[in-house]
Amino acid sequence: MVPGTEWNEAEFSILLDNSRLSDAVLAGKLAGRSLQDIAAVRDIVHDYHIGAHISGMPMRVIIPRLKRGSWTCARCGNKY
Repeated sequence: MVPGTEWNEAEFSILLDNSRLSDAVLAGKLAGRSLQDIAAVRDIVHDYHIGAHISGMPMRVIIPRLKRGSWTCARCGNKY
């Protein structure tokens, strides 16, 4: 991510709602987000649900959205 550029709720919802899309295709839907940005956030989401330590992104956007459920992990396919 660009330092200081947080993901907003809309961007994060697009990421979660499109778990079947490749990082490259998803980058086309998320203007201003690189493949590395998308991969990093998908890794954070996966780490969250497996109980691993998560860091590297402000959690004020991520945690509330993940706790609401109705998402699929793009890394392993588990549904929540």
